[in-house]
Amino acid sequence: MKPSYDYDLIVIGAGIAGMVSAVTANGLGKRVAVIEKNRVGGNCTNTTCIPSKALIRLSHLRRDIAHLQRLGLLSDDAVQIQGRKIMPHIRRIVQRAYEKDLPETFEGIGVRVIPGRASFVDSHHIAVNGQILSAAKFIIATGTSPLIPDIPGLPAIDFLTNETLYGLEDLPRSIIILGGGVDGLEYASALGRLGVETTVVEMATHLVPAADRELVKHLLRSLRTEGIHLLTGAKAVSLRSRKDKVVLTFQRSDGPVEEAEADRVLVAAGRKPDLEGLDLEKAGVAFNARGVITDARLRTSADHIYACGDIAGPFQLASTAEAQAIVAATNALLPVKRSVDDRNNVYVIFTEPPLAWIGLTEEQAHARYGRKLKAYRFQYNAMRRALIDGNDAGMAKILCDGRGRIVGAHILGEGAGEVIHELQVIRAFNKPLHKLHALTHAYPTYAQAIVGRASQLAFLDRMGKNPFVNLALRLLPGFANRLYLARDRLAETHPVDAFAEFQSDQRSAATTTGLSAETAFTDHPDDGRACTVESRTAGQEVSILDIRGDLTVACEKALTRAFHEAIKSAKRILLNLSGLVHMDVEGAGVLLINASRAARKQISVSACGLSGPYRDVFHLTGLDAVITLYDDEEDALCGRRFLEKSGLSISASIPDPAPPLPGWAKSVDRLSLAGIPVGVMNINVDGRRTSGPVQGFGRLWEKRYRLRLHDTDLDPRQIISLWRSEFPAFWPKGNDLFPSGNAPIAPGTTALLNLTLPGGLVLATGLVVIYADDTSFSFMTVQGHMLSGWITFSCFRDDRSTFIQVHPLFRAGDPLMELGFRLGAAAQEDRFWHETLGNLARRLGTHGEVAQQNILVDPHIRWNRFANIRHSAAIRSTLYMPVYLLKKCFVVKKDQGRKVKL
Repeated sequence: MKPSYDYDLIVIGAGIAGMVSAVTANGLGKRVAVIEKNRVGGNCTNTTCIPSKALIRLSHLRRDIAHLQRLGLLSDDAVQIQGRKIMPHIRRIVQRAYEKDLPETFEGIGVRVIPGRASFVDSHHIAVNGQILSAAKFIIATGTSPLIPDIPGLPAIDFLTNETLYGLEDLPRSIIILGGGVDGLEYASALGRLGVETTVVEMATHLVPAADRELVKHLLRSLRTEGIHLLTGAKAVSLRSRKDKVVLTFQRSDGPVEEAEADRVLVAAGRKPDLEGLDLEKAGVAFNARGVITDARLRTSADHIYACGDIAGPFQLASTAEAQAIVAATNALLPVKRSVDDRNNVYVIFTEPPLAWIGLTEEQAHARYGRKLKAYRFQYNAMRRALIDGNDAGMAKILCDGRGRIVGAHILGEGAGEVIHELQVIRAFNKPLHKLHALTHAYPTYAQAIVGRASQLAFLDRMGKNPFVNLALRLLPGFANRLYLARDRLAETHPVDAFAEFQSDQRSAATTTGLSAETAFTDHPDDGRACTVESRTAGQEVSILDIRGDLTVACEKALTRAFHEAIKSAKRILLNLSGLVHMDVEGAGVLLINASRAARKQISVSACGLSGPYRDVFHLTGLDAVITLYDDEEDALCGRRFLEKSGLSISASIPDPAPPLPGWAKSVDRLSLAGIPVGVMNINVDGRRTSGPVQGFGRLWEKRYRLRLHDTDLDPRQIISLWRSEFPAFWPKGNDLFPSGNAPIAPGTTALLNLTLPGGLVLATGLVVIYADDTSFSFMTVQGHMLSGWITFSCFRDDRSTFIQVHPLFRAGDPLMELGFRLGAAAQEDRFWHETLGNLARRLGTHGEVAQQNILVDPHIRWNRFANIRHSAAIRSTLYMPVYLLKKCFVVKKDQGRKVKL
């Protein structure tokens, strides 16, 4: 005989989760009781959702008033919201919301509501108000309470939480908010808009990490524009009272101790599970610091006890609590069980502007889908609805996989919390975005500007890739494929010359004719390091170029012009470098390019005045093989010692032993690796030499891949620091870099590369860091690499934008690679660097446009380097591949055996 219980189900907690589960069980005809220690409605009605959104709504009204004032449309410029009336107004709203869910309304449908604190006696009995009640099943839905951090001095001040904030009779003049999570940012946005001087203190450096990094940066920028102080990476050290103020002492990461003061302090540092007094141990229910532990069906460690809502996590959302409540109630009472599905959660931060998202962030989506990922972006300042409303701050981003299905969507701006639901419906039903192109949206609305426009663009993209459509538009009389024009118009991208400063056509023409060099230069801005080039003659056949200052890319135009003029009249060019202060890799590249152009005209190039460190740089880069080195100008001009043939060094073929030039690596005869992880293909680097453009086989190319960032809060030095510290993470998936001994990207670091090629072939080769400073760093390839050259990574800013750039100067390493580049490997190389720049931009929390520049410096093949093929990493890696796979399999089996033994 089954035991008799007072109730079929007892729910502990009368918040959203508790009451929805109780109503669901009651609807199934079960006897249900709900125990609540405070008021029905729980946190959401009384202290979180309802009052906070009422506060936010008032801040929106204040924004609208300010907008009307700016437009001059108010007759009374003194219109102000009275702060002392705000909290009473919010309390009235909370009371009205509570009255919609009075205990009597639930009692009327058969759900008994029992006020009081509950505690388990055993797994089927619970004590409340001195009475013992029994039930066949239980649901725990007690929710959470404010987490109070352990900060010295905090208990001694009259701090606020979400439970006490709305009890104020007037708004404070200033406030410090401890915590920069969702709640902290919402309070900051609302209070700041209402005229409260607001400071947010958050220990983390990256706020709202679950949201898309780019949109979060836009949101934080907007909050700062409104005067809200955001102190990220700041640890609260202590609090104290000073006169009528509260003083917070805090410390930034690796920074000094600072102070901030305000009238009040609001603690918004998170939530903790409200389990006090429940005595869960007596019921056999396991729990931890995050809440009650449940399985996917919301069942606890006691088979007949379930949990839902904030207490069960992992998301503290009213919508999640409601969905979980239905699952918990049906699983507790019905024989058919189902699991919670969190994949379709919608997330909204009700700041100003609001931020809403679903699915994957762009970084996550790119990591999963790679090049197949399609991102549709829309700026609010281009939306007609936003123009009408005066809400031009914000952007929307919709992410689709290779089949056109939505994998993530993110909206920052007015209407975000409403529009995001349409995108969620499309995603939940697994429909491709282009299917909605025929669905009309009311105009002008935010839904039309985001969802409607995105579906139309997706449709045009699909048509543009359809081979039958392309063929038909080419063959049918009177038709042409200009779909891209329609797409550009819909996207309102208004195409312009891709980085007009590149002057690609002019540079290409200049190099084609050989030495028409006036336009053969980049616009890379002068970084303040002066460089001068002066020409003079020594007899009728020798032109001397005095180069002083810092030889960088900023000197390219002047040096190219000087070489151009010298080539017209001289048979020999002497570079006097005694006034050289510094040189970087791009400066070395300028020398190499111009020396190569001179060599094509049978004009020899030599240099003098170099100290030991500079000679070592020339030896490291191979410049001493194309530019003859002399000790001084007199020695160089001596006829019996000035050799017609370049490529031989008179004074010294081995550099003088000297400290390396600042920023440069010391030249070495052979390379070595150490500390490379087990399981990677470790060949083609140990014992090899470096190999620059001078040692290559194929045509000499100079390329620039430049990405103009839409926005960033970081300066070039910070970006380069990040690029160097996380360099391997930015390469396309399947390509790995292993620095020797896990060393940082610094001069002299040797790195092993494992590059995944089409067909699954792993190509093992290497790179050496030859130069690094605050705004750039450069690699040089190793013998056998596909490229024989230098690659410089840099970041710079002009008056309008910030650019990040990859700048290779190279020849194909051997005949096989030259053939490969002519057959399509060059396009694959381009895609590689485009994706790398895109990955870095995503890491910076932004995006941008890429422009590419290809300059054929020397079209001649260097047949004397045909023997390079004996070092070819492609050939050697292919031959080694079976051995590598066997070793890898052996390592895996060995590791599995160790696990079994453990």
